[in-house]
Amino acid sequence: MTGEWLVSDLWNNEDEQLATFLDGRLGERARAKMIEHLTEADDAYQVFACTAVILCEALLQKMQTPEARAAMRHAFDAAPGELRQAAIEAARNCER
Repeated sequence: MTGEWLVSDLWNNEDEQLATFLDGRLGERARAKMIEHLTEADDAYQVFACTAVILCEALLQKMQTPEARAAMRHAFDAAPGELRQAAIEAARNCER
C-alpha cells in the first residue's frame, strides 16, 4: 500500500511525505491532503517550492553531461519505431 497514509498519521513525518509527494508516489487521498496542506501552510509551501527548484536544477545538470546530450541527440534523430522500442524498454526497467 505504498503512498497511502492514514490521515491522522499524514503529518507525523512531513519531510518523508513531501518526498513521496514530489516523487509522485502518494495515493489520491494523501495527495489531495498534501495539496491542501501546502496551500494553507506558508512554511510548508516554501520548503516544497525550494525543494522543487533544487530537483529541477539537478535534473537540468544531469541533462548537460556528454552522455545525456548524446542520448538526446539520438532521440531527436530516431525513427518512430526506435522511439516506441525505447519507450517499451524504459517501461520494463521502471521501478514503479
